[in-house]
Amino acid sequence: MKDVKRLAIIVGLCLTCAVALVAGVAAVTAFAYQNRLSPRTIIAGESVGNMSTAEAERIIAAKQNSLTAATLTLTYNDKTEAVPLTELGVVIAGPELNVLLAPNNQWDWLDLNYWSNFFGKKEIGLLYEIDKDVAQKKIETVFGVTSTAQSAALAVNNGLLEVVPSRVGESIGLDLVVAAVGQLLRTGSADAVPLAAAEVAPSVTTEVVNRTKTEIEAALQPIYLAGDGRNFMIPEAHLYDLIDYQTSNGQLLWSINNDKLQGYLASKIAGRINLKMVEKLIQSDTQQVTQEGRDGKSVDMNTLISAVKRTITEQTPTKDAPIQIGVVTTAFTQKTVEPDYVPGLVEGLYIDVNLSKQRLFIMNGTTKVAQYLISSGKRGTPTPVGRFYIKNKIALAQSRLFPGIWMEKWNALAKNSDGSGYEGYGLHRVPCFDSACNSREPSSHLGRPVSHGCVRIEDSGADWVYDNAPVGTLVNIHL
Repeated sequence: MKDVKRLAIIVGLCLTCAVALVAGVAAVTAFAYQNRLSPRTIIAGESVGNMSTAEAERIIAAKQNSLTAATLTLTYNDKTEAVPLTELGVVIAGPELNVLLAPNNQWDWLDLNYWSNFFGKKEIGLLYEIDKDVAQKKIETVFGVTSTAQSAALAVNNGLLEVVPSRVGESIGLDLVVAAVGQLLRTGSADAVPLAAAEVAPSVTTEVVNRTKTEIEAALQPIYLAGDGRNFMIPEAHLYDLIDYQTSNGQLLWSINNDKLQGYLASKIAGRINLKMVEKLIQSDTQQVTQEGRDGKSVDMNTLISAVKRTITEQTPTKDAPIQIGVVTTAFTQKTVEPDYVPGLVEGLYIDVNLSKQRLFIMNGTTKVAQYLISSGKRGTPTPVGRFYIKNKIALAQSRLFPGIWMEKWNALAKNSDGSGYEGYGLHRVPCFDSACNSREPSSHLGRPVSHGCVRIEDSGADWVYDNAPVGTLVNIHL
């Protein structure tokens, strides 16, 4: 009996020691792997078991770079292509290593599931995203596949309706491609991917469009019109260009576009009839008619558009009974206008300068003798307004403000008739850049204010003023 007790005690002590030993080994192992990956961890085909997080990250980063440059072999019909992952819209990211660390806390090792997971094989892929639109477009480009079916349509070619045939599309599914990318980023390799395509039928077939073409050609005939003593004709070819098409339940529907029709009638018919009313202008000071009046004419567009559309809808023949174009006449009006010059400032000769019109007028009392283009002062250096008098004349004067600038037929302007009040302004030809006037500023700017304050006159006008307007002549400058 004593021997049995002794044996039981020994066995108990041995079991206790064994449990303690196992527990100790387990505790030490768990502690040692607190910052390491489980022994049988494989990421993207690379074994990273027993490694620290830092070591694993270095290996995974290298693998990630390698796989980023990797290609996926795709086959379609008899063609095989290796397509880079990046061109398939694949963006790779590393795994969350913290999730793989064991244990999560210091007591996890007491759970038997911990050890099952610890010693179990873990094959993990790199995280990734794939832009399916990019992948689809790349695959279609590589293999010359068009996923979008082309519906049949009608086009106008050399004045005739022409059927553009329909085309069946091919849609390549991406499920196998996505699965292969996942395999490649999980194991480091992937088998060639056999691609298959499904037909995509067009929404409108060639047969349907041929029927629509026949219908249009039967409905649209030349349209004849008459108005304002003229005859017009709209040929079928022009009507074809005015058609809008819509698809509905596999059918091609057509109608005349109202805006296109309006634009066509405005250009081809109304544009040849319409006439702008011109006012009769009478000069207020002399009662002289400076512009004869003219009645205006305009086509009644709304009525014309309705008549043309009704003719098309009802397929009414118009060759023997043309559509009558309604034309509205607008009687011209009469307007009394003030002249661009100020008449009658003095009884004899004076000069009137209109800055708004950029014109110089030679006046004799109330009579305009002549007019010339000018260029007055630009913004910042405007020509002063008011009454001035010719102070002196110089055949070729050099500018005091801008040495090297020469002015032919110079007429200095003073504020007072006795020559006092001179401030540097004058009337002259377009400036020269040398004393021989071999180089001159172009006269193309005349009619626009671009000078530094003087009044530049076209050559014939400057010559007239220099030769015929004596010192003391009044110069009236106004807006």
